[in-house]
Amino acid sequence: MSLRKSTRIMPLILQFQTKSKERYVLQWILTLMQVHAYCMNVYSKVILWIIHIPIIKSAQLLPMNNNVKVRSNFFDPIPWTVLIFTVLTDQATKWLIIDNLAVGESLPATGFFRFTHAWNTGTAFSLFQGYGDILTWVSLAAVAVLTWIYSSIKNPPRVLRVAFGLQFGGAIGNITDRLRLGHVTDFIDVGPWPIFNIADSSIVIGIGMLIFYFWFLNDDSRKDPQDLDSDNSQAPENSSITQKPRNSVE
Repeated sequence: MSLRKSTRIMPLILQFQTKSKERYVLQWILTLMQVHAYCMNVYSKVILWIIHIPIIKSAQLLPMNNNVKVRSNFFDPIPWTVLIFTVLTDQATKWLIIDNLAVGESLPATGFFRFTHAWNTGTAFSLFQGYGDILTWVSLAAVAVLTWIYSSIKNPPRVLRVAFGLQFGGAIGNITDRLRLGHVTDFIDVGPWPIFNIADSSIVIGIGMLIFYFWFLNDDSRKDPQDLDSDNSQAPENSSITQKPRNSVE
């Protein structure tokens, strides 16, 4: 049964099974769920529009071989291993900083590279401060988008599997801080660069690996789709040409 039909039938069922007050409460809950689903749909489209240009186009052009067995991306051990290692490392280092340094304290006190305990209510590298609740939803939407992108790539190479594992681990590490503390703990202080953490580094490294792969390692992503079609159409013609001398000899 489709969602549209189920939403039409639900009020009729509630009318006979519940009292008037309870029926109105349940109808309001159902309406809020529909509005929330619509908002998340619009939100995910906005995130996709921002990040799809170098990733989705290249993912659609990844070479496909019908004879190759497609591996399920959700049970791939490589991104799961990278994800778990990134989250554990991120949370362990943050716990050490929280347990040993007060907010604003640095170790050493001066120098180019220091460990400085800082609270971050914004995004990576202390951007968009003061939007913690909104950024939590944005992070969750980004994880959902990454999941959809990764599941759409057939037989991804090892570089992409590690890259997505780093991005998943970094996003989950910072989301854990936001849900548990209301802010993200940053501690890596390098010169004039904004203070960051292991999760931020893993996200940036993962994005860098994606860009490097799609622009330098994946030759098919730089070809025009018409060129790919012309290459595929020329293959049977070349095979027929090579078979003509055999037929003439017979």
